[in-house]
Amino acid sequence: MCLNKSLEEKQMEALKRLVRDTDSAIIVEGIKDKKVLSSLGFKNIYSISGKSAEDVVKLIISDKPKSVSILTDFDGEGREYFKKLVKFFQPHDIKVDDFLRRKIKSITAIQKIEELAFFIKKLDGSAQFTFP
Repeated sequence: MCLNKSLEEKQMEALKRLVRDTDSAIIVEGIKDKKVLSSLGFKNIYSISGKSAEDVVKLIISDKPKSVSILTDFDGEGREYFKKLVKFFQPHDIKVDDFLRRKIKSITAIQKIEELAFFIKKLDGSAQFTFP
């Protein structure tokens, strides 16, 4: 194993681990966000696009996940959605796990979740990316 991995290799490995290790329901803002995360291999993704936050929360609660990751954008609007959704989940005994959100933010330089596709394309130099 090479001890001198580039930053890009480390970032790609960290993203692959996130895909492999994430088992919580994931909430995103838009359809593009959902498509990008699905293409990376993430499962149980819910988009709030065109729906009220309350309706999305009800749907997720009915699926009875152990935890939920709120992966809204890192801009002001996304942070407000994050806070609002956390408040909706509090009375329902579903853990809001912010590890995925914090980790993606620390690994990447993106502001919007849909930008993950471009970030990964830049890392691996190809238009196609697949995660196991």
